[in-house]
Amino acid sequence: PRFCSTRTSFDKLLYRAKQDVRRRHKEAGLHRAFFFTSLSADTVVYKALATGADLSRFYPELRDPRFLTRFAMFHRRFSTNTQSSWDKAQPCRILCHNGEINTIGGNRTWARSRELALGLPPEELLTHEGISDSGSLNEVVEALRYKSSIPFVEDVLAILIPPARRDSEYYEFWGRAMEPWD
Repeated sequence: PRFCSTRTSFDKLLYRAKQDVRRRHKEAGLHRAFFFTSLSADTVVYKALATGADLSRFYPELRDPRFLTRFAMFHRRFSTNTQSSWDKAQPCRILCHNGEINTIGGNRTWARSRELALGLPPEELLTHEGISDSGSLNEVVEALRYKSSIPFVEDVLAILIPPARRDSEYYEFWGRAMEPWD
């Protein structure tokens, strides 16, 4: 259909569908009973609370020689600051983040402040309760990518994780609009 003729428009449609399902599950008391590991026209995310050697036991297609990929990322370390669970396991839908976000408390507070100021309904929140720091960053990246005209993840990340020295108008502008996640 015309409304999803590009991968970006299709991904935006999938994002809206995911948010709608999340809202309906929360209303039905099924919040956190279901998790979208990935939902994209371009990416498949595999998760397993396992070692790399055991990954193909969870996902047998990874042993198939016809299975091709442009890249793969694997995160081996188990959670140190939250209880390990499927939804908190790395990688996230868009990001694979190795480390703690030191400013997470402030980032979540600013996100909530923006949500209130904009009068966003629950299905449009920038980030949600009960997820890891990397999960919160992933949700904000998704929200900015799919709810704005910022087409590339790299551009969203440049806004959220700017270089220490911001000597360009681009970083000056976005520095006033969004605090860094670091």
